[in-house]
Amino acid sequence: MNNYYDIKEWTNKPLKFYEFYIDKNKSKKTTTRISPITINAVKIYSLLKQMVSKHPNGLYTQLQQGQPLDNMIWWDFVLESELGFIHIWRTSSIVEAMHSVTIPEFDLNKFLQINIAKYAKEIEEAKSSFDKHTVYINHYRSYKECVNYLWSEIEKLNLEIPKCPRIHVMNQSEIEAYTDNAQRFIGQSVKFHTLGKSMLLNAAFQIESFLNLIIRIGVTEDLKKYPDVLNKHLKSSFSDKLKNLKFYSVLFSQDINLESKEIKDSQELMTIRNKYVHFDESSRHNKIGEVFYDDDFPLMEVTKFTPAIESALQTYYNPSIEVVEKSYKTAQYFSLYVLRLVKEEYRESIENLMSKNPISYNENRKVYSSIYNERAVDFYLSIKEENKKST
Repeated sequence: MNNYYDIKEWTNKPLKFYEFYIDKNKSKKTTTRISPITINAVKIYSLLKQMVSKHPNGLYTQLQQGQPLDNMIWWDFVLESELGFIHIWRTSSIVEAMHSVTIPEFDLNKFLQINIAKYAKEIEEAKSSFDKHTVYINHYRSYKECVNYLWSEIEKLNLEIPKCPRIHVMNQSEIEAYTDNAQRFIGQSVKFHTLGKSMLLNAAFQIESFLNLIIRIGVTEDLKKYPDVLNKHLKSSFSDKLKNLKFYSVLFSQDINLESKEIKDSQELMTIRNKYVHFDESSRHNKIGEVFYDDDFPLMEVTKFTPAIESALQTYYNPSIEVVEKSYKTAQYFSLYVLRLVKEEYRESIENLMSKNPISYNENRKVYSSIYNERAVDFYLSIKEENKKST
């Protein structure tokens, strides 16, 4: 063998590899395991594809069930020569390898680095044939998870208003009971206010990000050729995007009904979100009421609550629990309504894609896709630790 560090001297016929695996005495054979290999996985794959086999030729690949991404090992290659074999595989986490080579000083990392440098042109040719995916955050999925989390936390709160005393003379136990309940209520109210305002914003963001994503996924072939027009559509008002959704999309066979309850509730939620964010003093959403003073003398109406509870109600319950709950439901109903209007032949795949995070855009095929498996198998093999004798 002229140069065992040149991958051209190795073949893709894994005879020695299979002989090793069927040999009952393989435990007596010398093998070296390298884990992890830190060299770029794309370059390793490209090198092996160009110089060894057009497709992964290893045992793990042949035993795969479903798509490669569904398996513990995504791909593997075997190459061998008169000196032995090399087995390289990619798990869901790392690249690993094992080799049985008769030359003791053989260094697999050196072998890969030499060949990646030597066959850089061939590697680039392989990479140019791959589908390139630009990966994006699916903000709709993120906001949906935020909304679900917020509502689960809101449901845990005890927002029962304490019974407020209408007299100033009470026994000590009554005073302590009221004080404890008031402190509990104010503390829970602060949490509600934090979660409630977050709910209002995140629910609106969930709706908006859902609409923008479904516009991008379903964009017509003609519109793909005019990205500036698409950007103008995406930057238009919420109502205009809904009104023109069918025109710019291949997914819908009918227009959005702007008079439907789901759409009207969504538009109302967007309005409230904007009024809160921009603090529009002319809006009813930001007004609590009016009070009168005669110079320094307050003329506030007497309420059924004590000043501490009344202050908490005014400060922490705008938005109210009713508005918060409605915003949560509105976000869910909006996406369900729009998805019902998607053509039946697209609906299941669109629902599946919308639920993935992250998602990607295939730059070659000009379509959105899901390239990650959220249920990817992560596995570990346990070894027995030898008892260490103390000296």
